[in-house]
Amino acid sequence: ISHSVASRPFLDIAVYSFDEGEEITEETVPGAKLILMLEGTARLCFGADAQSISASEVVLISGGAPHAIKAMGQCKLMQMELEIKGGQMMERGEYIRKIPVETVMKLADQIDYEAQKIASITLAQQTNLILTLFSLDPGEVMGGHASTGDAMVQVLDGMAEITIGDQVYT
Repeated sequence: ISHSVASRPFLDIAVYSFDEGEEITEETVPGAKLILMLEGTARLCFGADAQSISASEVVLISGGAPHAIKAMGQCKLMQMELEIKGGQMMERGEYIRKIPVETVMKLADQIDYEAQKIASITLAQQTNLILTLFSLDPGEVMGGHASTGDAMVQVLDGMAEITIGDQVYT
C-alpha cells in the first residue's frame, strides 16, 4: 500500500506499508532517494550488496543507482525522491552532503542533545527544500515561526508537543 504525501516538481514524498515478503523489485530513479524506515525491518539491495534497514534508520540512494527493497516482516517507510534542481538532475551527493550514500544509519544518532539548548544540523538547504535535524533538551521551547512553504515534522526520538495555529499535537 502506498500513499502520496506531497508531490512537487523537485520533491515527491510517499509512505509505504508492506506485509512480510512484499517487495519493490529492482528499480532506478533519476533523482536521489531518501528512505526513512518508520516501523519494522526490510532488506535493501544495491546490486549484489544487501543491507538491513530497521525502524528509525535512513538510507540515501543516489540517482541512477539500481536498488530493491523487500519486507522482512510488516513494515512502513517514508520515501522522499529529490529529483531536479533548476531543471537538471541532481548529481551524487549534491543534495544531502552530510548523509553518505547507500549506507544505512540511524538519523537520530547524527545529532546530540546539549544541556539546556536546542541544537540543529542542516542536512540540505536548497531553494525549494531544507532538511534540518533538531535536538531539544527537556523543557526547551522553539519559538513560533512562519514558513513560506509546507513543513513536515518527524519525531525521531522522545516526545514533543507541536503547536500549529491554535491546535496542539503531542
